[in-house]
Amino acid sequence: MLIQAAERSYGPIEMVICCAAISKPALFLQSDYKSYLHHMNVNYLGVLKMILPIAKRMVYTKTQGRIVIVGDPLTSHYNVPGMSPYACSKAALEQLAYSIKTELEPLDIKVHYYLPPPMDSVLYGMQRKNYPLITRCLMKNYAPLTSDYGAQALLRGISMGQFVIPGTYTAALMHSIRGNHHNYVT
Repeated sequence: MLIQAAERSYGPIEMVICCAAISKPALFLQSDYKSYLHHMNVNYLGVLKMILPIAKRMVYTKTQGRIVIVGDPLTSHYNVPGMSPYACSKAALEQLAYSIKTELEPLDIKVHYYLPPPMDSVLYGMQRKNYPLITRCLMKNYAPLTSDYGAQALLRGISMGQFVIPGTYTAALMHSIRGNHHNYVT
């Protein structure tokens, strides 16, 4: 209903950018099941709940749309102590992006997987204050970038038709070193 109401007011949905992210850092043995469940509910299932009906609507209306799923290169390419509930939820998003790409692109819906830099924001500042000591020490020189920088990287990647859009040169390098481990069954 919400999607149809938005389309009546603004026209068909041509792009959705899903950037659900909650991060409550805790070391594995100091966390609990509820923390993992909460991260999965917000970061993974929240995105799925948004993009699934929109993708169906794009197919129904024959809209050549775009779906952007926002991951995190820090958790995709590195193992950071104290971030496992968040990292697991973001890894689920990566698998979702790779999986739906193969299904939606033949239907003229492009999928993008954006790996932004950490961005200078109030929420990121709060997260850093809650890092366990080991995480704080490892991340002390990891400087966040401006949201303008992140937005420019995203728009550049979309305009170039990239599936994986790295927000920094480091993310691009790490993604290329890691390689495409997603082999498609044909």
